[in-house]
Amino acid sequence: GVARLAILVFPFAWVASHLGRSGPRAPQEVSASQAAMADRIGWAVRAASRVSPWKSNCLPQAMTARWLLRRRGIPCTLYLGVRRGLLASMKAHAWLKCGSVCLTGGDERAGFAVVAVFS
Repeated sequence: GVARLAILVFPFAWVASHLGRSGPRAPQEVSASQAAMADRIGWAVRAASRVSPWKSNCLPQAMTARWLLRRRGIPCTLYLGVRRGLLASMKAHAWLKCGSVCLTGGDERAGFAVVAVFS
């Protein structure tokens, strides 16, 4: 809910400043215990998004999982991507990876060009 509220209330520049360092990706290697915790967090965020009373699409999911991983000191990378839709409309998508595993937004990321990376 906090991530969704931040997206609705604050300018994107403020939201982006709370996503992490812009630029380099987090390390691809994480320990087995970190990977297990990341999997649990990704599952919990995706499960909660299906039953939340507000719209919890890709960006709030990625932001929430990112914040939870950061609190535990687990490296991850949040990606923002865009692609052209029908009639020249622009579509955006966000996904979060920990190591080589996509925790949120992974199923829909094909076809999106990465425009920003936060780690």
